[in-house]
Amino acid sequence: MSLLQRKKATMVSRKKTSQPLLRQLRDKLAAVRLPPSMLAASITVLMLAILVYGGYRSIDSLMEIPISQVEVKGQLHYQSKDDISRLINRYAVNGFVQVDLNRLRDELLGLPWIQHVSVGRKLPGGLVIHVTEQQPVAHWNDNAFINQYGDLLYPPQRQHIDGLPVFSGNDHRKVIDSYARLNSVLPEQQKPVRELHIDDRETVRVTLASGAVLVMAFDQLDQQMARWWQISAAGLGEKMYAVSRVDLRYNNGAAVQWKEGIALAEKDTAGGH
Repeated sequence: MSLLQRKKATMVSRKKTSQPLLRQLRDKLAAVRLPPSMLAASITVLMLAILVYGGYRSIDSLMEIPISQVEVKGQLHYQSKDDISRLINRYAVNGFVQVDLNRLRDELLGLPWIQHVSVGRKLPGGLVIHVTEQQPVAHWNDNAFINQYGDLLYPPQRQHIDGLPVFSGNDHRKVIDSYARLNSVLPEQQKPVRELHIDDRETVRVTLASGAVLVMAFDQLDQQMARWWQISAAGLGEKMYAVSRVDLRYNNGAAVQWKEGIALAEKDTAGGH
């Protein structure tokens, strides 16, 4: 065979080899001399097999995609960021597709200061997590907080948060209700309320911004607060710097106790008692 003939043979061979896979399979099946209907069915089965194989290969590839980036959005003031990171890292090792978003969300919601959570994927290999933190509005007794919805929070490590009023008692809902009623009547210059306590006998003790303490009965709270507003407007409100304690549990007045060392003309009572 001449050199030219060998080159032509090689070109033909390469051309045959480079034919698409489906065309090669079709030609081989045609060479078997199958009836046209069986030939078409066989080609269809082969095409499906190739597609399924390719699909499995694609799924395997997706399963192997690692999580390359985690975005945590939302302001955090009280919840430990380290606790959030440790929890996310435990799930991130499963990969981008296999990470269980619902379980991750539920565990994040189990953290003491987390109020709401949303978790989503971000192509090509990221997670986006939005967190909303609980907002404490008051200390409660010695081991809890009250949040913006009036619910109790029991963080494992309770810290003191400056600027929050201190509430105490047996029923936090009753204390919250009393606080709202007081705020609606209390003169502005006597706010904010620093402490509010309701004891077992339902005696209400309120510490005002000046440090003065008002003592009232829970079942007469509205009437006694109205009387306090009248007494304050009559002149006592201007001397709050000197007031230590005011007992409003009297029918027609209030007993005023002055701070030691401050000499005032008004000594023992205000409002008639």
